[in-house]
Amino acid sequence: MKNSSKPSLSIISVFCLTLIVLALIFESPRAILRGMHEIIIAPDILLTDYIEVGGIGAAFFNAGLMGLICIGFVIVCNGIFNGPVIAGILTVVGFSAYGKHPKNSIPILLGIILASAIKIWDTSSTVVIIAGLFGTTLAPIAGQFGWIAGIIAGCLHLSISMNVGIIHGGINLYNNGFAGGMVAGIIVPILKAFKENKLADC
Repeated sequence: MKNSSKPSLSIISVFCLTLIVLALIFESPRAILRGMHEIIIAPDILLTDYIEVGGIGAAFFNAGLMGLICIGFVIVCNGIFNGPVIAGILTVVGFSAYGKHPKNSIPILLGIILASAIKIWDTSSTVVIIAGLFGTTLAPIAGQFGWIAGIIAGCLHLSISMNVGIIHGGINLYNNGFAGGMVAGIIVPILKAFKENKLADC
């Protein structure tokens, strides 16, 4: 990590820690742990408001924790905390009150790291790190179908997001959202078919 990104790292770290402190102000540690348990076991459906599921303290705690996990992801990838990366982290933090938690997001990040390690892309590059942060849009896949499916989704997301620009000529601002939609459209029907066949066999 370059020295130039240390101020940004400090600011975003303080912000995430502040969310955790606010969680402890709103609710007791026991209530937060109980709320986090409810968040993690909640079904990963389209509309999942974690304030309703686990309480405001757990939602704040989850948001701060997810921010720290994303910071750890950038550090592990030896990335730079520049504007786009900070924006990606804040996006994850925001949606950590509405669908993202450690159990369903970490497999996606692992898939991104794995895909970049076995392919031609530099793991420390901003585009790969951005693909990882915004790739957590696929977190519900890991939540519904397990961590292996999440890792596979992460691998596919990086591959598609790094190559999909040719389809829209590079003019699509939401490249990772577009790639995430393509991954979901490809992998979800397959995973559902496997799941239904497995249930039928039982």
